Amino acid sequence: MTRLNGFLVFRVIDKHIKRREPMSLIRLGDGEGAIMGYPKFTSLKNAQGIGGVWFGEKKLNNKECE
Repeated sequence: MTRLNGFLVFRVIDKHIKRREPMSLIRLGDGEGAIMGYPKFTSLKNAQGIGGVWFGEKKLNNKECE
């Protein structure tokens, strides 16, 4: 995985558009990391906190976080 800053991301996207080449881009923020890191790197409580931001009052269970 290559991590790029915003200006480099723009250049990569622009290059692909100009060359008419397909590409994929995945943006991960703090919330995605908390969910993707469960259970190895983060707790259920942390994953539930992010789930609360995304889905409101509903508490996510273990199965929903996997």
